[in-house]
Amino acid sequence: MEKHHEQTVRADFPISEHGGTLCALWGHGVVTVRPSELAFYIQVGSVAGLGHLTRSSAVAEALKQLGFELKFVLETDEFGRNEAESFGIAPGDATVFDCVIIDAALIPEGDAQYLQRFKHRILISPVCDRADIATEVMVRATSDKLKSVLPSTTAVIENPSFSYTTTRNLQPRVLNFDQIRVGICLSGGEAPLDVNELVTVISEISAVSEIYVLHYQAIDLNSRNGILIVQELYDRKPWTFFSEINVFIGSDGLMISEAAAQGIPSISLTTQDALFKNNHLSLLGCVECLTREPLDYPSLQRSLSDRVTLEEMHEIALQQILPDGAELLAESIHRALNFGGKNGAVRHR
Repeated sequence: MEKHHEQTVRADFPISEHGGTLCALWGHGVVTVRPSELAFYIQVGSVAGLGHLTRSSAVAEALKQLGFELKFVLETDEFGRNEAESFGIAPGDATVFDCVIIDAALIPEGDAQYLQRFKHRILISPVCDRADIATEVMVRATSDKLKSVLPSTTAVIENPSFSYTTTRNLQPRVLNFDQIRVGICLSGGEAPLDVNELVTVISEISAVSEIYVLHYQAIDLNSRNGILIVQELYDRKPWTFFSEINVFIGSDGLMISEAAAQGIPSISLTTQDALFKNNHLSLLGCVECLTREPLDYPSLQRSLSDRVTLEEMHEIALQQILPDGAELLAESIHRALNFGGKNGAVRHR
């Protein structure tokens, strides 16, 4: 995938029941600040991937159901802009409202200054280099690093159910593990590992019969040890591409939760600093976390060879009663704006 210079663009989201957009409504100079209007700031692109966009889009839909009118600001590149348009987000201009929802890992200084003009700055990404500007944080889990930079006045809500913001349309799968069919997607942007090497290591496992790879750079698809290897460079519906798998290998983003929601045992190849993101799923027993600094390939091979444990992980995942994470997060945002961020919040100093 070609890399593009990142820039900040403004975007409007179609919210009118009659097919109009906020741009059309506000383009004539009618700009009034009401509690029902808020903005999203989202990082998306060829390097950042699509996780922030996917999550924010789901939360935005839930907020619309609560009566909010939305505007979007994107930290993006050409790839991200095209993907945003596929979600119905088109370029426009920005307006400062009472509240902005921040879903980004890296925020340029100029954008941070812009965001601080909002009264409520609600961070919904568990990893962000400018968490210090947040007035509220609503995430599935927080790290000590993130909490250490938060002002004492910042309200924090940690809810593992927020993991499931993007799982509404996913259905549980009943799987067997006579043969292991592995799906691999390490990132929607730059992969943190050599995917070719990873496929080679997995192909050495006798229990593995098929490997499906979603990765933007072409890999060697020559069969190794008689194993079927299939690749897509990109797919907007990744779980359709992964329809045949019974084990998922990902990084530490939302696709780990999406796999768990379908009953698919997962292995998260993560970093020591990011272990907290899927710790609740690891404790449940449906996800195994392996650090990739460096990755212990023999441990990975043992995990993929253990059909009994994979079956147990599958059963545990199927037993979970999944909440609508997007709806829960939207309701938390609504309460924060109505009650000043104190309802159900935990404050960290």
